[in-house]
Amino acid sequence: MSGRVTAPAGTYTASITADDGFSTSAAQLVLIELELETKPSLAGNLIVLSEDSASCHLQLNNGASVSASSAVAVNGTNGSALCLNSASIGAPTITVQGGVRNNRSTVQGTLQTSQPAVADPLASLPVPTAPDAACPGAACPDGTTINGRGTGRLLPGTYTAAITGNSGTTLCVAPGVYVIRANWTLNSAALRPYGSAGCPALPSGTSDPGVLLYFAQGRIVVNGSSDLSQLQAMASGPHAELLYWQVGSETVALNGSASVAGGGWYQPRAALTLNGSTRIRAPFVVAATITVNGGTSIEVTAP
Repeated sequence: MSGRVTAPAGTYTASITADDGFSTSAAQLVLIELELETKPSLAGNLIVLSEDSASCHLQLNNGASVSASSAVAVNGTNGSALCLNSASIGAPTITVQGGVRNNRSTVQGTLQTSQPAVADPLASLPVPTAPDAACPGAACPDGTTINGRGTGRLLPGTYTAAITGNSGTTLCVAPGVYVIRANWTLNSAALRPYGSAGCPALPSGTSDPGVLLYFAQGRIVVNGSSDLSQLQAMASGPHAELLYWQVGSETVALNGSASVAGGGWYQPRAALTLNGSTRIRAPFVVAATITVNGGTSIEVTAP
């Protein structure tokens, strides 16, 4: 007997019974091949994927900072694929496919140019599926627009309606997978996990408050003093540590004094721009291009 098993990476207990159909006492040689899918470890990595010839695929301007506990990798064949303008970048290793333009900036770590391009480390990640609930409908029981310091509940499911939180709103996000086909807009609003102050308790029997925001279409739009810092990625499963996944190429701009933490950020086809005093603190960040302006920062560190 032989077989092949494909499963998410993990530790498995196997029980094997051999039966020749004639004698239950007969010993048989059973050959089993186990092939376990593994998600590459991205902890502490910032990766910029676009390989075109444009300049400044990773650009830091006027006091911006980027740090990574493992590595920074910048694709792009231009001689100025990495652009540093009065900014700072630090990582044990910083690799650039093209070259670097450094204008009065600080570089900490080993900088290597003319390196091979880095492939998308999550290209084979399985597309998530959501529960049957939908928005409009049961997945957004308090509606799609919450105003005036109100509180709205969001439940796992498929979202084809845009969600908007305005002026001090708290959007309480229940644990699970969200498949989103519209924009979510936060205007000085907060996303909070179930079980946190001001939100419902975690569902009975649930200890992991983690979520995956999978934007099959659309993107997140963040303005003002919006806060995603308490939201967490799921702790286990094929999408563990991944909080935000955007499929499309629409630019994501995090504006104002937004704060993001609690999970990996993955938008392989889209540009990411930080403005104002926005802060991202994540176990990994992967984007097509990244621009970090002014007093903004990205800190990528292993959990």
